[in-house]
Amino acid sequence: LDGSGSGSGSSGIPAVGHDTTLRHGGYDGSGSVGSRLVGKMKAWFGSANSSTGAAAANASLADGAAAAASLKARQMSAAGGNTSAVPVDSAADAQKGLMFFGRLFGSAARVTPGSAAKPWKAEPSSTKAKMETQPSLSLFSRADDGGEEAEIDDVHYQMMMWNSFAAAWDEIVADLRHGDVISDVEVSMLKFVRLDLGSRSHGLRPILLPTFFYAGQIRKVVDTGSVSTAQVMVLNELRMLCVWMGCQIGLLSGKHAHVLTSTPFVSSIVNVKHALHRKKFYNAGIKMVELLESMCQMQEVPFDMRDFAEQIMIMMTGLESEAYAIIKVNKKHKGKQMDDDKDLQLAEILLEVVQELKREIQKDPAHLKVVFKNAIQTSATATFREMLRVVRVLKRMLLATVAEATPMSEEAQRVLGFFVNSLSHPSLDKPPSLDRMRSHTVLTPLYEEDVLYALEGGVLAKELGLKKRKLTDLLGETDDSVSLMAYLRAMFPDEWCNFKERMKSFVPDVQVDELSEVDFGPGAPMYPYRLELQLWASFRGQLLARTVNGMMRYEKALRVLALQEYPQPAEMSDDDYKAFVEGIVSSKFEYVVAPQTYGACAVSKDVRLRWLAESINVLLQRHPRLKAAFLDVAVTPEHGTAQFSVCIQGRLHSDYQRLHLPAHVLDDRAPVYETYRVRLPLNRYSSRGVIVGEGKPENQNHAVIFAFGESLQAIDMNQDNYLAEALKMRNLLSELDPKGYRKGLLLADDDPHAAISPTATSAALLELLHYRQLAQEPTALVGFREFIFSAASGALGRFAAATEYAFGTISQRIMTYPARVRLHYGHPDVFNKMWTISRGGMSKATRLLHVTEDVFCGCNHLLRGGRIRYKEYINCGKGRDMGFDSINGFNFKVAGGGGEWAISRESYRLGVRLDFFRLMSFYHSAIGFYLNSWITYMAVFFNIFALLLFAWAEATELGPDGERVYNVQQVLQLGTLALIPYIGQLMLEMGLVKTFLTLFQQIMTGSLLFYMFQQMTVAFSFYSDMMYGGAKYIGTGRGFNITTMEFVKVFTLYARIHLYMGFELLFILTTLYIVRDCETCNYGGITWSTWLLAFTLIIAPLWFNPFAFDMEKVQKNFIAWRQWMDGDIDHTTGTNWYTWNTLQLEKQRNDNGNNTDNWMNVVWAACSTLPYLLMALAAASRLSIRVLVLPANHPLANRYLIFLISTAMICAFVAVTIALRQHWMELADNKSWRFYRWGVVLLLIGFVFTFFLGVKNLYSGNGFYAALIV
Repeated sequence: LDGSGSGSGSSGIPAVGHDTTLRHGGYDGSGSVGSRLVGKMKAWFGSANSSTGAAAANASLADGAAAAASLKARQMSAAGGNTSAVPVDSAADAQKGLMFFGRLFGSAARVTPGSAAKPWKAEPSSTKAKMETQPSLSLFSRADDGGEEAEIDDVHYQMMMWNSFAAAWDEIVADLRHGDVISDVEVSMLKFVRLDLGSRSHGLRPILLPTFFYAGQIRKVVDTGSVSTAQVMVLNELRMLCVWMGCQIGLLSGKHAHVLTSTPFVSSIVNVKHALHRKKFYNAGIKMVELLESMCQMQEVPFDMRDFAEQIMIMMTGLESEAYAIIKVNKKHKGKQMDDDKDLQLAEILLEVVQELKREIQKDPAHLKVVFKNAIQTSATATFREMLRVVRVLKRMLLATVAEATPMSEEAQRVLGFFVNSLSHPSLDKPPSLDRMRSHTVLTPLYEEDVLYALEGGVLAKELGLKKRKLTDLLGETDDSVSLMAYLRAMFPDEWCNFKERMKSFVPDVQVDELSEVDFGPGAPMYPYRLELQLWASFRGQLLARTVNGMMRYEKALRVLALQEYPQPAEMSDDDYKAFVEGIVSSKFEYVVAPQTYGACAVSKDVRLRWLAESINVLLQRHPRLKAAFLDVAVTPEHGTAQFSVCIQGRLHSDYQRLHLPAHVLDDRAPVYETYRVRLPLNRYSSRGVIVGEGKPENQNHAVIFAFGESLQAIDMNQDNYLAEALKMRNLLSELDPKGYRKGLLLADDDPHAAISPTATSAALLELLHYRQLAQEPTALVGFREFIFSAASGALGRFAAATEYAFGTISQRIMTYPARVRLHYGHPDVFNKMWTISRGGMSKATRLLHVTEDVFCGCNHLLRGGRIRYKEYINCGKGRDMGFDSINGFNFKVAGGGGEWAISRESYRLGVRLDFFRLMSFYHSAIGFYLNSWITYMAVFFNIFALLLFAWAEATELGPDGERVYNVQQVLQLGTLALIPYIGQLMLEMGLVKTFLTLFQQIMTGSLLFYMFQQMTVAFSFYSDMMYGGAKYIGTGRGFNITTMEFVKVFTLYARIHLYMGFELLFILTTLYIVRDCETCNYGGITWSTWLLAFTLIIAPLWFNPFAFDMEKVQKNFIAWRQWMDGDIDHTTGTNWYTWNTLQLEKQRNDNGNNTDNWMNVVWAACSTLPYLLMALAAASRLSIRVLVLPANHPLANRYLIFLISTAMICAFVAVTIALRQHWMELADNKSWRFYRWGVVLLLIGFVFTFFLGVKNLYSGNGFYAALIV
């Protein structure tokens, strides 16, 4: 079908219908991407249990899916062209029509030099090649040496493989449609085309490739006049479908079909006339397909056949032109090719056949109607309905463009592209069958985070019978008149259109163009379907509903694999088979969410908390295999007040589930029912109950008893997944098996050193067990990469996603190998549960120490000899923080946890046991990151401080070398080091051009400002925890950033850490500019980065705050801030300036008495004043003023004494002013305070005029300069 290839074998999709001279193109089975795809498709699907005939025959959907590799083989066919593997979104020279297909299958075909002018032909494959591989033969093919039965078995086997892969692929596409990622039209472009023709197929495959593979290729061949290697397959497919259709309508006989499918057409344009005929041929083909479509839709042959005859004549003329082109090319290359004579004979035969057909049609055009009717009425041909499907495939091949066939959603392109590229990943091994795979449990802890968006807060409160309270809902508007639903529609316009299109299946009469979220409100026609709207919105946020929806795709993936690996026996009923499949799925997967306060929320009077419990109930009912574990307090007769760990599940009203329900809940009408209630030990000395440590790890520890799988996956409540990735989870679970060169000897006696002798002593048996144990290399956990779906939420979302993207890919890849210091980072690692629960568990939970409990778990397994692995052939979704305050809150928590990690015993134990190179890698990837951030910002301060100190002392003389040192140091201060791994990963996956465009977009939207500000947050948090301790978990919320943060909150969050530092740097820079000690130095060149940092620390919280510069909001915020500074309590923060300042100094003053050796903190605080004392001393040395009426040796003539007296006077004046103000404010005497302020202003004005004008003759020196210094 595809012509000869350069490889030694052939594999691929069975032919559409062809002669014995046609075969599938081979490919290099040893090194090409296509060969890897064959093996990796097999690896993905695994194999069925070979003990049963049906399972063995269907084996592997497994081996089954390997047929997708034939798509690659087709690209390498016919012209003998080479292929070169290209990454996703690269290969600019690849054909645009196949770009999306190349993105799916990881490679694009390129034509070898000189191959474009070679004849487009096909040659028979060798017998050796057929024996070495799995050849694709049509039902009409005959092998030279093999029997007919073997050939038919090969075809049936390959069709089985294609059917399996097509079933899985179609499920993936349907999953994307169900998630509203793609539209109905895009589904039709992406799915395989199935033809149920039965015995009337006559060699036509029952499964045709998706439309996106063919789109635009025929038109491109006609327009460019050349055929690439990949387009050969498309042309052959088109030829076979056209010949089949011609036979079905009686236009072609068997002889005609044989000639048309055997002739090697020329791939290039021979002359202008040849090009003109090709274009006419193409246009006539389009019109012919439209006529056939109209005929099939009417299900009758039209009375007037003149249009048919006219288009057929044009097409016959085009075939004549192709025959003449073959003859001309072969005469030109006479003697250069071995098959010239054969090709020439085929061309002459084609010319005779075409001319014969033309004569018959010209002789009696009306006879076509009789021919059509006789052919269609024959039972051996397809019906109108069956032909219509083939005609529509032909129509799309001719008319569909690349843009129409490619999904508009970048998310869909990413999902499908990563899926098929990952199938050729070298580490993707063949998994066991479903009955032998590990059982799998997903665990997600949460506290009181949002689960499902409410439609409208007021309506919800009324339905629940509670008081209305502010909560996150879809229809409620903010102060800026922006609703969350309006924001989501603006952020995801294409997916909103897809959602409305899907709603039409629920309500056929709905007007899709006019549908809006208001139509789902109370009393509106779509109100009964409001849950669909709530789910659509929740699946685009970072809520538990999205996580549950994604993780439950593991269930669907297992069902897809089970249906393929265990086909339904003929003697089994549909109900029994369904129960069998569901039993397999239930034994291999379960999902446990741990809403810690569900019990309290279910009876709460707070509408938000009650809605959290109701939302959990909704999810439990939608997913019967979902379990919820929570803590409950109850009074029992035996133990009094006791705390319980409770597990509940949702109720499905089906006979299958009722058979498995406990007897006491069969008549219960509640939406959920209890499955387990486990009494926990009561902590009588604390109101915290069993939660004595950090909340999240303790929540995981109490819920893990309900996780029954052999493997355990830690998932946060803001993650996602797709079916395409869930299908590969079985492969990942096999990575938990012991890895080592002697892994098969654990229970086997086929090794002379490990054999058990009947006369062995106990000591020998112990030594043997120790030997076998050392031969194993146990795997504790396996991590894999994530895609950050929150990158689409705006600039801040992109910045946070970029950081996580680099850490989750290139950083963890290097930390795994060669550094071998990768730990556990929370999500989405999969634990070997048997290993984990017997070696310390998955969660350390000591209060205030294990704030970042995940890394301690990784340290624990690393110390105990467990292997921590990382794989990149699978991924899952992850949401990062999308608001400025939530991003910084997360970094503050992580950096504080890093401080606790630095002083932990795990760090010490690893530090004394790792070799030097692993120790340096451990430092760089862990504690060193936080320490380097603090050192960097200390370097910024001390660099500019040193410049000012030298300027005061008149000792600044940098020179060119000094300026170059400062310029290099400044570049490193800008957070550019954090961008290096991100840039590296972008270049690996996207190429140089897209990397540049991505970086340019980020820099233009303020990424450098963001990273500098973030690094300051990390530095301060780490320093604070190392000095005073007190790290704590900070809930960030991860909501959409659509509301303006009030300035009072901005001030309370960032004043102590960033704003004070920024203004201090500005003061130093301004003073340095005024002093101007070094006239030869370029102060702008050596201080520009410090200016940028100072403005970043001050402006960034406002720059990344929505609507912060709206003048009405500015005035309102300024008034509120002044009132807050005066002592009024702010309702958003619950503080005023005095209480806030007390809280900020709580650790330094050791108000809680938590700090041991507090004298060290006092000494450090005293030492921290040294830079300012030196600055004051240097400033005093520049005082040149001298009182003329005093002798030179008088004490008041000393410049340092003058500086101290002036400073003391200023401090006394400020202290008196503060005391008087406080006194008058307590008496509510505002009048006295106003008089005092006006008096002070007048006195200052008088002092200035007196000092600079009145008494100028009484002192010498620059008075203005002296005043600035003081």
